[in-house]
Amino acid sequence: METNKYIDKEYDVVFHLVGEQRVPNYFGIENIKSQKHIFVQTDDFKSDYIEPFIRNSLLDIINVGPYDIKDVEIKIRNYINKEKRNNQTVKIAFNLTGGTKFMYAGAYNVAKEIDADSYYINTYNKEIIMMNKDLKYDIRKIQSNDVFIGLHSKQFTIHPNGFNSLSKNSIVIAAFLYNNSKILETIKKEYDRGTKEQYKGGVYNKGLRVNYDNEKKFTITLDNISETYNIPFQQFITGVWFEHYVFSLLLNLKNKYEIYDLRSGLIIKDSQDNIKTHEYDAVFTDGYILYTVECKSGKNESKDYAKMNESTKLFGGTFGKVIYINQQYVKSIDNKAQQNKDIYIYEKIQENLEHHLQKLLKKK
Repeated sequence: METNKYIDKEYDVVFHLVGEQRVPNYFGIENIKSQKHIFVQTDDFKSDYIEPFIRNSLLDIINVGPYDIKDVEIKIRNYINKEKRNNQTVKIAFNLTGGTKFMYAGAYNVAKEIDADSYYINTYNKEIIMMNKDLKYDIRKIQSNDVFIGLHSKQFTIHPNGFNSLSKNSIVIAAFLYNNSKILETIKKEYDRGTKEQYKGGVYNKGLRVNYDNEKKFTITLDNISETYNIPFQQFITGVWFEHYVFSLLLNLKNKYEIYDLRSGLIIKDSQDNIKTHEYDAVFTDGYILYTVECKSGKNESKDYAKMNESTKLFGGTFGKVIYINQQYVKSIDNKAQQNKDIYIYEKIQENLEHHLQKLLKKK
């Protein structure tokens, strides 16, 4: 099958089938150019989520029965006849990716009947198949996490947006702590012993110094560099430093691998319920799938894996994936999580961690 870069044709009308998966319809409007996009929807799955993403085209809707092939055929034919009354040479195409099998069958029958171009978007293989001419096309990448989030929920807002960089000193300090676990454990123990009286910090091996200013501010000096952190020291030493380390690895891979819109500390809030929030240690996309990263410093419970996977699916759809990274060895990992192909679990593997991330990602 011949592979081309991108679809270079433009149509007057494109029919899209609406189902549970939303990303394929977004890929449809971004890759199959048309003067008008028609969404064939049902009572269970509406197309209102796609409206904010249609910029330079018209939008229309056809309501059909999800399990009625004839209903789908009749309503699409009627729409085409209406279009032909205004333009006999109207150029029509179909995006057959979504909807039920019955909707697919009905739309396919009409497409074949009028010899229209028909496309199927294979997100898994990152390609668009032109079914009636046995051609393949590349998919234009989604380079913003906000697209995934906006597609899957109107009631959630991003606040704050998170950060997309780290200072060089923060990166050096995080790497030092990762590679010097004994010093890290000493700092934790001394802090735990001193919290009641007020921890003042101390000097540790290999030139590391901690100066504790107040409950929400401290400075770490390592040889000839120093970094001031405006967060509680306990929060830093029990997890934030590790989040910084993992984020620094992803930053290092960003220029060579398919990593777009890499952010840390991104929080998504429910506008209808202020208590419900989703926070990610890191989040990015490879252009097709939303990835979230969870950094842990202790044992994970089954509910932790399930909760993070559910959260990722909520905003990334069925193809959303979770990367769990634990700084310690875990004696037992939840079997269901291990068997889930959308959850990647890495324990403390020292210098191999970056290598494992490279295997997960695709080079540019």
